[in-house]
Parts: sequence; C-alpha cells; structure tokens
Amino acid sequence: MNVANVNVIAGFALAAALAQVLAPRDAQIVNLLGYHVIAKLLVHYPSYLSNVALPRTAAHVTATAALINICWRLAAGN
Repeated sequence: MNVANVNVIAGFALAAALAQVLAPRDAQIVNLLGYHVIAKLLVHYPSYLSNVALPRTAAHVTATAALINICWRLAAGN
C-alpha cells in the first residue's frame, strides 16, 4: 500500500466519524462518503494494480475532493 492511500484512510475515518455525529441523516454527505468508497474500490485500486495512471489519478483526486467537501459541509453546518 502506498503512502497516499494510508493518508486517505485517516481522512475517510475522520469524515465518516464526524458525519455520524454531526449529520447522520444528511443524504448529501452519505452520498459523498459512498462516492469516495466506490471511486477508490472500483477505479483507483484496479488502476493502481494495472499501473494505469489517468483513471488512478482522477479517482484519487475526486475521492479526496469528496472528503474535503464532506468536512467543509460539516464545518459550515450544512
């Protein structure tokens, strides 16, 4: 497992824990968490194993953006 993946695991754990406490029924946040998991499992990891850069990078950037979006929404109280 590379270092970038380990960093995202901690971010996902933080976002999921905060979402559970602050907005457990917010559909937008649940969808963003789901998007992160799907992008990582179905696009990033297969692309990583097959060494295909473009989909791997796109999945990593958008999945990380989803986590940032979740934390931003929770901090703003939306």
